[in-house]
Amino acid sequence: MKIIAMYLPQFHRIPENDEWWGEGFTEWTAVKNAASLFEGHLQPKKPLNQNYYNLMNRSTMEWQAGLMEKYGVDGLCFYHYWFKDGRRILEKPAEKLLEWKDINIPYCFCWANETWARSWSGLSGINVWADKYEKKSDKTILLEQKYGSQNDWIDHFEYLLQFFRDDRYLKVDGRPIIMLYKCSIISRLPAMIDCWRKLAKQNGFPDLFVIGGNSARVPYGVLDRRIMKEPQTDSHKVECKKINGVEVKEYDDFWDRILSADESDPNMLFSCFVNYDDTPRRAEKGYVVRGGNPKKFEHYLYELLIKNHRKGNSLTFVNAWNEWGEGMYLEPDEQYGYAYLESISNAKHQFESTSIIVENTHKLNKKVNNSKDTIYLHLLSKWMRLRERGVKLSEYFICNGFSNIAIYGYGVFAEHLIEELKCSGITVKYVIDKNLVDAFIPTYRPGIDCSDVDAVIVCSFYYFEEIYSNLKQNCCAEILSIENIINELG
Repeated sequence: MKIIAMYLPQFHRIPENDEWWGEGFTEWTAVKNAASLFEGHLQPKKPLNQNYYNLMNRSTMEWQAGLMEKYGVDGLCFYHYWFKDGRRILEKPAEKLLEWKDINIPYCFCWANETWARSWSGLSGINVWADKYEKKSDKTILLEQKYGSQNDWIDHFEYLLQFFRDDRYLKVDGRPIIMLYKCSIISRLPAMIDCWRKLAKQNGFPDLFVIGGNSARVPYGVLDRRIMKEPQTDSHKVECKKINGVEVKEYDDFWDRILSADESDPNMLFSCFVNYDDTPRRAEKGYVVRGGNPKKFEHYLYELLIKNHRKGNSLTFVNAWNEWGEGMYLEPDEQYGYAYLESISNAKHQFESTSIIVENTHKLNKKVNNSKDTIYLHLLSKWMRLRERGVKLSEYFICNGFSNIAIYGYGVFAEHLIEELKCSGITVKYVIDKNLVDAFIPTYRPGIDCSDVDAVIVCSFYYFEEIYSNLKQNCCAEILSIENIINELG
């Protein structure tokens, strides 16, 4: 079992942070300026020996590599930032590591595929991690995320290829690992991943090993693993208390959810977190997970390793190596020294030395997190907000070269989509539905040859996985979920 820690490349100065948050801003700025907001709230967090390091210094990564080797951390998963038109940011630490071939840090990438925007903007699907340092201005969008088309995907892959070829880059059976942070907002995800897989094979790899976060309704076969990112998974369901206005949740409650999570999905990969407190970044708007300590983490991590082993997984991701601004770090601090790193070593040794893997005592308690009606209503509301802002779905189709489309599933979403596309230049050629309906345009049952359209838009998106699998057997057009399209535009 390999233990891989998420890695934030934010600990060096860049011009964008100077402009957006103040001259000289790095992750350490927020960490140093954190304040205790209630009794027992330990802030600011302080690295051991005042080690406020700079990732541009070779000695920093040499030090991190030494810690990894000593305490059994098998790799780091660098957050990778790639925006519209190939714009990159915070890429230098990974590029430096690529140059420093003799530093033994096995690594992979997690594409943090969100737009960066100012937190007061009210937009959805964005990364708003530093609102404590907000500067009011007319510039709402800082870095826009657009996924483009095949040429853009090829450009992105070709940048990643230099890392994939590095012997230290983490692979599963020769397949480079690539994690996608938020699959739900990539509307053409199947086509993009298919493109990348073909390029990987053309460049001598057996395939890619693609891990997807926020991927509940991504069709099977697109991803190699789905990941439950922690502590975000179902965090809204964990009991919350307010102390001096700050949301406070309990460490044990999160771990109860992690260890009792549904195991029925054969592709699920379970992850964990060290601790959590994002008040250095968000002040009173943040929340705190209290009650954690190294001994608890060690015990829970051991249980998680068993859970992943039982699923046939060879990887366990830990959040995080150095998320100091969110209180998720393994690196030594003044409070616990090296104790969290020692927890990794101890849990891993206990797991590896266990001759018989015992069954997890947490019983499966499968629950439906959201009813279908609630999900449909939420998406319909999001679509209407787009229209109020003047954003039309036709813009997406035109941008991607889809002039002729078919719609799968005739219902409320199909009716609204047909109406919105009138006079847009986009032709809805027919509807596909199990039941023939009076839709004022041709309607066919599933099984029709869809070679005469550019894309099939699935409006019955709750069942997208099943529909995608069935359509893909005899459909050469792109198959897209209306849910993902709306999420990407929103």
